[in-house]
Amino acid sequence: MESNSRLIDAASDGILLSPLQTHSGKPVPDNWDFFAPPPAEIGALISSETTLRIGENEMSSRQFTFWILLLGGTFGLLFCLMDGPSIGIFVTGVLIFTPLAAFFLTVFATFEHHCSYVGQEGIARISFRGSRRGLQKKEMLTFSEAHDSIANYVTNLRFGDKTIEIEWRSANRRRIFKVGVEKSAFDVTRRSRQLSALVATAESAWKNFLLQKVLEKRGAGLSIEFRLKRDDLIVISPGCLSIQQGRHRQEIAEADLKSIRLKNGFFQIVTLEAGFITNKGRTTFRYSDLGNACVFLDVAKIYFPNAA
Repeated sequence: MESNSRLIDAASDGILLSPLQTHSGKPVPDNWDFFAPPPAEIGALISSETTLRIGENEMSSRQFTFWILLLGGTFGLLFCLMDGPSIGIFVTGVLIFTPLAAFFLTVFATFEHHCSYVGQEGIARISFRGSRRGLQKKEMLTFSEAHDSIANYVTNLRFGDKTIEIEWRSANRRRIFKVGVEKSAFDVTRRSRQLSALVATAESAWKNFLLQKVLEKRGAGLSIEFRLKRDDLIVISPGCLSIQQGRHRQEIAEADLKSIRLKNGFFQIVTLEAGFITNKGRTTFRYSDLGNACVFLDVAKIYFPNAA
């Protein structure tokens, strides 16, 4: 049998990195069924995953009818035995539980699968519901169309619930793509693990894409902008860092910068005039409030190697 890696390679017009791996960095199992090829627009593949396995197929109409009648009849019989043997009670039970069985199978036993791809230039998600030969839902982000990303990592310390999500925005702050997962402390399902790994791999690919652009701008002596909430900005330029918050604008020369760091989900920019008690000389903002936060420290280190 031809391996899935070759199946993907043959079906895609893009470039395939070898060996192909999952979003968790493990080799792709041979029984994974990628029911749709990766779009060429996302560039060379970094990782891919699918929930479909070779040999899995949707329920036929005969099988669907059989299970409805079996469940309806079984629960109808139990209903009859609980209330005393009677043909009338049995028929009533069947009439009650058969529609419930059909509803249950339709909602919870629907044949639904997803596959996802992360490339050097974008992300793609493809899914179907009901039949693999039916209509497929395709979602794709090419990194070149995004202006920045906002990342949100929240852990409920009391219950251990976690929210992990990243959304990409256009220049006018409109959301154009999102990946994420919400899971409880006891959620160890395959689907939640796959989504968590997808978020991490997608952010890593986006970060590498951004850093290539940053190095190009640094070589040309250009500035890098990071958007905060509303119209606030942080601009990193050769020899200078500026912070625009409302009507207040602060210019900090590279020679006056002491440190730029991330601690407990907050970035902190510290100047040489900062004291131990007051907030003077310190600017603090949340990681989740900063666009492209994943590269902020890297950019600061490129432009201000002595401060970051």
